[in-house]
Amino acid sequence: MSNVLSLLQTAQDDGALGAQSMMAFQVGDMGAQIQAALGVDVDGVDASEVLLVSVLMDDSSSMTQEVIDPATHKRVSNEQTAREGHGDFLGALLESKAKDGVLVCTRLLSGTVIDPFTPLTSATTLNDKNYRANLGHTPLFDGMGVTLGAVVAKTADFSQSGVPCRSVTVIVTDGGNNSSKKQTVNTIKAIVEDMVRAESHIILFIGLDDGFTDFRKLAAEMGIPDRWVLTPKNTRSEFRAAMRVASQSAVRASQGAAGFSQAAATGFGT
Repeated sequence: MSNVLSLLQTAQDDGALGAQSMMAFQVGDMGAQIQAALGVDVDGVDASEVLLVSVLMDDSSSMTQEVIDPATHKRVSNEQTAREGHGDFLGALLESKAKDGVLVCTRLLSGTVIDPFTPLTSATTLNDKNYRANLGHTPLFDGMGVTLGAVVAKTADFSQSGVPCRSVTVIVTDGGNNSSKKQTVNTIKAIVEDMVRAESHIILFIGLDDGFTDFRKLAAEMGIPDRWVLTPKNTRSEFRAAMRVASQSAVRASQGAAGFSQAAATGFGT
């Protein structure tokens, strides 16, 4: 935990993290949860610049909802589509020329770490053994706090070693927050705004239509720019299409400073 606090302090000293965000990361066992996601040692990454790609996937029980696949007319659960979409996402990144400089961290909303920051070529895809949507609630703010904290800490880790580091974080949920105990919409907004201001982070938010949550409003309340928000309908085709668009943004962001700036400016646009 001391390592995490040291890294976060470095981020604050560098002006990349404000006092409110720093306090948010020191609540309860946040330090230990962030530490668990940091993964590979900086010295073990042989790249002139690094892109951190994080995926926070909702594993609440509502993701087991079955919808009709228009292509096959069969019932398919969002749980299965999430696995497929995550695979599509990683597969697109593997085709990037800069793949050797990409580290991937996949976490579930329940707190399970599928991969701490790991070289893309070794990243684990979601499957029916490691991803089962059985969480009975949606602690969205708590999950985002840990995920974004890990990004900030790992970015500081590389920066201390003189390695340029940027990040793309993809948040996928089919519902709004209803059970967070450590973070609030205001603490998440403080963290997001600090990261956006640093101009080295992109936070993509995919809100899968649940029939009543206004995901664009929620994203705005969390400080996420509207261009970084997608609200697909609750169908297999739209869900997978959203993941493909997210992968396109991440691939653009992997293409050096110019590609990252373009991805940040256009978001889910073309």
